[in-house]
Amino acid sequence: MIDRWPHLRALYKELSKYPFVEAWLFGSALVSPIPEDIDVLLMYSNRDNIKALREADYWRDYVPPIHIIAMTHSEEMHYHFKTVTRAVRLLPAAGLQAGSTGT
Repeated sequence: MIDRWPHLRALYKELSKYPFVEAWLFGSALVSPIPEDIDVLLMYSNRDNIKALREADYWRDYVPPIHIIAMTHSEEMHYHFKTVTRAVRLLPAAGLQAGSTGT
């Protein structure tokens, strides 16, 4: 799926530097051949990782733009965000299997 959009591939590559950040894709990019945006949930334990990723700025000047939502693991558990949005794992955190889906 990341091969469809070069800027999503670049974000994926950047995320690989942060093994404890989970990335989940949700929204119209999962169902539309031409989404208006690419929604990505980043789940983290260390806020500094998210700050560094935001400074890399992978989402502003591309079509479709990448919209990033960042949550701690406890926030996601509270809101059940992955379940509600039917998110699909884009990048696993360390020790998790690739290909898992969001529940």
